[in-house]
Amino acid sequence: MLVKAAAALTLGRADSTLRTETTSDAAPGMMADIPSGTVTFLFTDIQGSTKSWERNPQAMTAVLARHDAIMRTAIAAHNGHIFKTVGDAFCVAFATAPAAIAAAIRSQHGLHNEKWDPAIGTVKVRMAVHTGAPELRDSDYFGTPLNRVARLLAIGHGGQILLSLATAELVRDVLPPEVGLRDLGLHRLKDVRFPERVMQIDVPVLPRDFPPLLTVAGQMDDLPEREVVLGVVVAGQARAYPIEMIRRLGVLNDELGGSPIAIVVDPRTGHPTVFRRQSAGRSVTLVADESDSRYLTNTERTVWWDRTGKPVSSLRGALATPLERLDVVTEWWSSWKGRFPNTTVHVE
Repeated sequence: MLVKAAAALTLGRADSTLRTETTSDAAPGMMADIPSGTVTFLFTDIQGSTKSWERNPQAMTAVLARHDAIMRTAIAAHNGHIFKTVGDAFCVAFATAPAAIAAAIRSQHGLHNEKWDPAIGTVKVRMAVHTGAPELRDSDYFGTPLNRVARLLAIGHGGQILLSLATAELVRDVLPPEVGLRDLGLHRLKDVRFPERVMQIDVPVLPRDFPPLLTVAGQMDDLPEREVVLGVVVAGQARAYPIEMIRRLGVLNDELGGSPIAIVVDPRTGHPTVFRRQSAGRSVTLVADESDSRYLTNTERTVWWDRTGKPVSSLRGALATPLERLDVVTEWWSSWKGRFPNTTVHVE
């Protein structure tokens, strides 16, 4: 795990952008060495740039120059190594995962606040971050980590920062409270052997709500056609939860459609219920009460609810309101993905 001695993440109050404070003696924006060993890659490109070039090539020339300047400034500020550019796409390597995330947020912030030419409109850049151990030859990188981050980029939307689970685990404990990690579920990436749990970086000053990822359920072969799943739809986003997994976990906290939800299984009947896990205006993380399985509590053990979501007791004056129940269906995986082709799957 990376520690703060390598890169400390903070949220700057002056410009509301994430930055890293490195201990390197190299000049600002310069890498002492090309990152090697375990490397974190940041891949980016502009959404819809081909159409913009066809409509207004003269305006796009100036727009691309400004885009490049914003990207290069953010990358240099966090000691990134640009090893390849293709058109408006950047391929960047970082020695640490926090530095890559900081560069991605800083560049998105700069792009979001830029006053773009009205002839082109807002420039939206999609970004993907993945950590792995590539092969380094002649100042270029090769291997499966490059393929995975490229495929991750392909399913995102302009303005979105996607992370692989490998990168998310490296930065989870050093992200400031204002920066969140949203679980977008398990996805099958093209030409990638194993499914990837995709995470999204959420920053208050940047857009956070995007359409479903550009993958289709038909590409996912990790669930048998006759697997029984619990299907949930929130704000137009659909997700399937294998019933056997839910019953094994007992309580599963998740986020869907921008809302915190929890799936709770009654230990006596095996019946699952889905709640919006918000009480008294704040999100809560639900767990089963260890001393009495009839009740749910929060991780702070200050509020208790019964299995219908009704608050029954609290400590230290903690406020509590009923948990809202959400509609769900239980059906075959084949039926669910037929009705919701853009569904994601939660697998643990």
